[in-house]
Amino acid sequence: MANIEQRMEILELVMVDINNYNSETFGIDKESFEREINGVLGKQYFHQFLPIYTEYDEIDPRALAEAERRTAAVKVRVQQDSRYTKLLEAYKANDQETVGDLASVVFEGIERIEPGKIYHGIRLDEGMSVERYIELVFGIKDEGILPTEHGLHTAMDNNIRPVYCAENIEDTHGIICLAFDPSSYAVFKNGSVNEVLIYTPKLITDSEIIEKARDQIERAPQGVPDFDGDGLDSYLRGIPAELHAMEVMRID
Repeated sequence: MANIEQRMEILELVMVDINNYNSETFGIDKESFEREINGVLGKQYFHQFLPIYTEYDEIDPRALAEAERRTAAVKVRVQQDSRYTKLLEAYKANDQETVGDLASVVFEGIERIEPGKIYHGIRLDEGMSVERYIELVFGIKDEGILPTEHGLHTAMDNNIRPVYCAENIEDTHGIICLAFDPSSYAVFKNGSVNEVLIYTPKLITDSEIIEKARDQIERAPQGVPDFDGDGLDSYLRGIPAELHAMEVMRID
């Protein structure tokens, strides 16, 4: 059963990747294809290409193998297309001019924009100390922002992954965000989920560290880990001192 579960998790990622591809560019009838895969599996496991079941007891291994074959065929066809391979080559080389021309041709639902300042939130993991969080912030500021991991996200696949940003601080993750001018990059927006995307293997630019206000933190897409009592307020009170200490240490 574990093998079936692992294979289904991979199939879910492949389905999301297929949904992210531009249906007009690659001639994908997504509604029909999703219905086809659900029919092969014998149950509606996908709705709008997202998994709606996590129990896989009823899946016939032979049906799963056929679903894997059909989804792989679509993904291989897309990834062998010259428009895709040209975008992948440009992405790896950080050729932002070509990325700007092709990203919306390959991926669905994005359009190129020319924003002013944009923001990237630094996620706060469960149990992370203030000191460790500030070290993480400065590490990302100095070394660059990496693309998000492959997953159930929009406008990406396993090869071409964007850095997700936001036009508004309220739409960023975490307690601290980096603000920067993205004019040296091709910038895209997915209006359906209010995300700003930059396709690059590593986003390196001068950025400003901004502490978010408490109400901005609470309105963040995924908020922050749970804190007991006044734990969040206590955590926030420790941020300025640690920021100052790190800045002083860097000057020295």
